[in-house]
Amino acid sequence: MEKLPGFITHSEVLGIEGNTDVCFLHGGYAAPQIACTVETLHILGVKEVFLIGLCGGFAGHLSVGDIILPDKVWSEEGTSRHYLEDPGFAQVTPPFSFETLAAFFQRKGFRVFREPTVTTDAVYRQTYGKEQFWRDIGCAAVDMEASALINLCNLYGIRNAVALMVSDKHPLSENDPSWQWGNAKYGDMLIRYILDCIAFCTGKE
Repeated sequence: MEKLPGFITHSEVLGIEGNTDVCFLHGGYAAPQIACTVETLHILGVKEVFLIGLCGGFAGHLSVGDIILPDKVWSEEGTSRHYLEDPGFAQVTPPFSFETLAAFFQRKGFRVFREPTVTTDAVYRQTYGKEQFWRDIGCAAVDMEASALINLCNLYGIRNAVALMVSDKHPLSENDPSWQWGNAKYGDMLIRYILDCIAFCTGKE
């Protein structure tokens, strides 16, 4: 299969020569697109999904380039509410242990945190008050896809895991430095992160 069929996303499907059990694709931007992707993967018989993504960190201890492995993700996107009445925290059901994945990234030189995150589809409503609420319920960073992917995977019995690299740090108050994307080393860290994730998925670290 060269391209994934579906309603919104039609990503190229990439494989590794000699490994027919693993493929890679772009799942789409934000919850509606990732939901379309999971629906298609479910019909195609996929049994495990590993979301490799980025997030904005709003916890004081996080830095650009850190990796978060959430065991649960708070749902503030709208897509999950078409599948579940009250999504709340989406619980990751990984095909491998958190400890195995954390140890892998640590060997590669990353700082790794196992903390809840949140998914939103209203990026301009990430106010200081909203992010304080997210911290109060234990979340450390925000993305736009993870909770929808987890909820749909769990609904269809697909094992799932999530790794999110911090791409940007959010100011915690109006007195903090202004928001900016990444840092001087971000481009190199991103490439290393992607290549390391490919190595993990194919067993070629």
